[in-house]
Amino acid sequence: MRPAWACTLALLLTLACAAEDRGKPAVVGSATPAPPPGPEYEARAGRALTFLRESRVADALNEANKALRVAPLSAEPYRLFSTIYSESDQDPAGIEFFREQIERRPGLEHPWYAKGVHEFRLSLWDQARASFGRVIEIDPGHADGRYFLARILLTVDGDFEAALEHLRIAHEFDPRSERTALELEFVLRIEGRYEEAGRVAAAALEMLPNSAELHQRLALLRIREGDDGEAEELLRAALERKPGLPTAHRDLGRLLLRNGRENEGRESLARARRWDDYYRLKPRLAKRMRQSPRDPRIPLLLAELELAHVQLEDALAMYRHCEALGGPADRIAAGRAWVHLYLRQIERADVELAKIVEWDDPRADAVRAGRLIRSEELPQALRLLDRAAGRAPAERTLLHWISDLYGFAGNPAKSAELLLRAGTAPAVEEVI
Repeated sequence: MRPAWACTLALLLTLACAAEDRGKPAVVGSATPAPPPGPEYEARAGRALTFLRESRVADALNEANKALRVAPLSAEPYRLFSTIYSESDQDPAGIEFFREQIERRPGLEHPWYAKGVHEFRLSLWDQARASFGRVIEIDPGHADGRYFLARILLTVDGDFEAALEHLRIAHEFDPRSERTALELEFVLRIEGRYEEAGRVAAAALEMLPNSAELHQRLALLRIREGDDGEAEELLRAALERKPGLPTAHRDLGRLLLRNGRENEGRESLARARRWDDYYRLKPRLAKRMRQSPRDPRIPLLLAELELAHVQLEDALAMYRHCEALGGPADRIAAGRAWVHLYLRQIERADVELAKIVEWDDPRADAVRAGRLIRSEELPQALRLLDRAAGRAPAERTLLHWISDLYGFAGNPAKSAELLLRAGTAPAVEEVI
């Protein structure tokens, strides 16, 4: 019999996954055969996503409607609409839109599935269960529909066996689905079926060798078996593939602490907190930007958050948005310079650096140090970083940035010191 704590843990973890899904674009399955959407669709979808990044939701929906008319039987336009509605926090409007599409094409599984995803995000369990049930009626091999139905069976009913049945069928139809393999492994592990969980994770990892999450899950099983050496190798392999995986940093930190490697363990736990912050703060800042579209501080802080986590394209997009709103020119130029330095675009970085010659700020010190690092003038770079660290305000994102630069400059001890210091500083949402 499964212990009571396992039921509670399963419910909490499944609800946590549901909350995580609320911050991500919805994904729509594609079981009905349809011709590829084609270049006209791709062009319109690309414009829709550009408008979405610029918070022009009405324009994004208008372009998405044009894209839907080009490829009404394909999964892609429904995925596009689902992304727009989820990222703009308009799940109820999304449900209504997909309900209208169902009235037009009741035998097409894509709008049923998309409606179910938005109902799931809003915890409308009965409606979502009906939507995913209809998806499976139309296409019994719809792996994504079975995946979400299994999640409902776990979250609402606590019916592990029924959830396992759906997950096994989904895994059989789509063995390359990472999230299905992860959910199947999770349920088996919670049920105490550790050997089967290990087989699922190992087989999935063979098919998906670049999956950081599968490396991390297999590491948990190795820790349970007492094989800390292999577990550490798996966790480090996970972080090579996805440096921003908080669970791997956290598991590695605990493993290192248990083995007496206190400094390394504390650093790993600090990195876990850093990436937890990123995944927590990014959607919150994006929502605030939609609520206050004329406030240049919010895209600036979002740009710096992206930059500190090496999401360079997103950082540049936010700097452009901040500049259009009249944001601080020196701070924007410093951020852009660091993006170009990171990409080794030295001439473009120098153009931005020339704009901040008179700016006396820790960020200016940091980016100038970055320029010296690229020129391999490390002693001068370290002096500037020491000055930046000494003057830096208690802002978590800036301290993370300086920590990274110390690492690039070959001073891991100072990098670790700034990383730990950042953990006690206010997050970006607390400084606006």
